[in-house]
Amino acid sequence: MELNLSTLVRTSGRVTSSANVIQDPEFSVFDIELDPADTFRLSHGVGGRYWYPSDTWWFTSAQFHSTDDMGPREDVCCVLYQLADGRYVMIMPFDPDAATGTHTSVTALTVKENGTFSVHRPCHILLVACSPEYTDQMYARSSIHLRALLAAKLPPSPFSSTTWPFSPTPGWFDHLDGLGACTWDMFYRDVNHSSVISAIRKIQASGTRLQYVILDDGWQRTTKYGQLQDWRTNEKFPGGLKSLVKDAEEEGVRRLMVWHALQGYWLGVEDGERVDTPDKLREVASPDAAKDHIDARVPRNAEQFYDEGYATLSKAGISGCKIDCQATLTTTAHEHIERLQRAVLHTSKRYFPDSPQVNCMSHDLSLLHTLLATTHLSQPYLIRTSDDFIPHNSSSHAPMLKQNILNSGFISMFGLPDWDMFRTHLEESPEWVMPHLLSRLISGGPVYVSDDADKHNAGLILRCEILSVEGRIIPRLARPGAPKLKDVVRGDEGVIVVWNTCGDDDAVKVCLVLNLSHETKSYRLPVVDGYDLIRVSYPIEWAGKLNDEEVVIRLTTTIRAAIIEYHKPCFPDIPFRSLGLEKAWLPSASLLWEHCTGPDTAFSAAFRTVEGRFVFYHGGRLIHEPLCSYVLDGKVVRKWKARTEARSDTTCVVLVDGSHRAWSGLEKGTYLVISMDIS
Repeated sequence: MELNLSTLVRTSGRVTSSANVIQDPEFSVFDIELDPADTFRLSHGVGGRYWYPSDTWWFTSAQFHSTDDMGPREDVCCVLYQLADGRYVMIMPFDPDAATGTHTSVTALTVKENGTFSVHRPCHILLVACSPEYTDQMYARSSIHLRALLAAKLPPSPFSSTTWPFSPTPGWFDHLDGLGACTWDMFYRDVNHSSVISAIRKIQASGTRLQYVILDDGWQRTTKYGQLQDWRTNEKFPGGLKSLVKDAEEEGVRRLMVWHALQGYWLGVEDGERVDTPDKLREVASPDAAKDHIDARVPRNAEQFYDEGYATLSKAGISGCKIDCQATLTTTAHEHIERLQRAVLHTSKRYFPDSPQVNCMSHDLSLLHTLLATTHLSQPYLIRTSDDFIPHNSSSHAPMLKQNILNSGFISMFGLPDWDMFRTHLEESPEWVMPHLLSRLISGGPVYVSDDADKHNAGLILRCEILSVEGRIIPRLARPGAPKLKDVVRGDEGVIVVWNTCGDDDAVKVCLVLNLSHETKSYRLPVVDGYDLIRVSYPIEWAGKLNDEEVVIRLTTTIRAAIIEYHKPCFPDIPFRSLGLEKAWLPSASLLWEHCTGPDTAFSAAFRTVEGRFVFYHGGRLIHEPLCSYVLDGKVVRKWKARTEARSDTTCVVLVDGSHRAWSGLEKGTYLVISMDIS
């Protein structure tokens, strides 16, 4: 895509003359060198969104109509905006030496009151532009170009048509596949061996099958000031981690991961090198550290520190780590944090080669660029996308979900977004349970709970049918979920939409519509070209309408979420089960149609030949195999063949192995449609 830089930015100084155009067949890409004396201004557009630090650890974003709305500020990390002609442009500062370990902290963009951009010190700016038909690839293509500039300073070739630049191995996905649990919101720091095993046992006994557990903060040996003494467990785990792993495996847990801070613990290590410390970090570490104004101490030899620590964890049977508190010291001790980050990345690959490392509190451009420059595309890192889930704060749920959704595409340039833990029960705000659950499912990242074990809602997990018999997540979505660019830049209207896909050749597009406002909202979704079957798979009783052109979703403050599925007409022969609850779907009239017409009409059946194939839908389940075993209303239908009869509006007779078996009086909301070639 050929596009003159002057159509995207208005510049002064030597910005334009120092721009290096990178060739890309569909995108326009520029590497611009800036000095503090240089400035640039975005060309006229219809609005956009910019990302900036909301605090020491996390990025958030804000919408703007023109760059005059943004300033003055000195902390802009990334800008996405739409031109008047429909094209989209992304701008991000970077340091080309990020892969070598010799770079300085990446400077943020400064925006003046008149909308002019500048920088505090010399840096590079990556500018990527695309036309509307390639917007789904914007994040991936920006990531590919940024990685090339960071790692080799050469343009990548060839470019694949993808919406995510990473291609994880099956072994890597195996660590994520399945429902997990984290101990943080279960026990906080009051965690111990018996409480962890008891919680696992109760959740497993409820019918939910946990595959992995993250042992969060509270297991390490630390001083009263919050400094790590060594890598052994404290007195609350008398048998050590090896005993905990053994007992967890006996309860059916396949993997146990542990938490630690990048510098060891919140204020580092007991015998480390002192560094300037933000007051906020002292407050997190311990009351004594805040009262006595104790500074953090970082390990003197990062490679030795992590080699000894991870060797200890590996011998105990630990399968990976969640590394927290990463961006806390970037402003006061950048060189130390960079040294620690590189050491932990290198050591983690050696001791936990197939385990996705979880990076938490890591929203800093220098840290993110180092992750991208050092990762293998088949083994991306997990990166938390939002501030913590806070179960007892009802006002926190909408902002947290919004932060996850709007950060997801941006963070997907550097790894796989992790939307944090959630609970299947929220006593103060039960209306937010399903939005949290459905958002984690559509995120494409890990799905893990942090329930009070006595209140774990196993029925919710089972009704949603998100787990296979083996305990794996069904379906495994193809990439990180994210809003479309037009929804990212359009502003904050209370309703937000997330898209993802599953199946070969994106056979199913899945859409989550969330109402994050304080009032009832309606939202219109158009029919997607090439996708003939539309399902509303959650909620069961939904207020809206469906036709051949659009789906109108009406969401309240108690039913805040809806899942919409778009199916291709020639669906590949792969098993698919819905993300949402069973017994609720409405396909479009272009392929099949079925609806419940009143309280006295249990179901109706429609027959149509579909290119010599048959499909069988029931309660949101889709079966394609010509001969199969299938559970229908609790009874096993074995190897049913392509011959059916429909009798009245309340009975459907299916010939099963030559014998009649009838089901009548199906409850309202249970739908059955069969379509086949009966020639």
